[in-house]
Amino acid sequence: PINANVIIKEVGNEENSINGETDKNGRFATQIEKGKKYKIWVSKDAYAFQSLNINTENLSFDLNKEIKLVPIEKGSR
Repeated sequence: PINANVIIKEVGNEENSINGETDKNGRFATQIEKGKKYKIWVSKDAYAFQSLNINTENLSFDLNKEIKLVPIEKGSR
């Protein structure tokens, strides 16, 4: 696991955001409000960043997502 940066923003309300870092096990936990849409970015130097959209409008259970970061090879663009 790596220590990565995590940003979560509500779609349409950029001021509603959560910024943090994963723990030593590569985990990050938070609560977000149901009934909204969110954009999640995960990044770390020397790794390709990942992003995804989460729609909680019809969510009726806890959501767990695993996001894997891939190292950027030297010399690649």
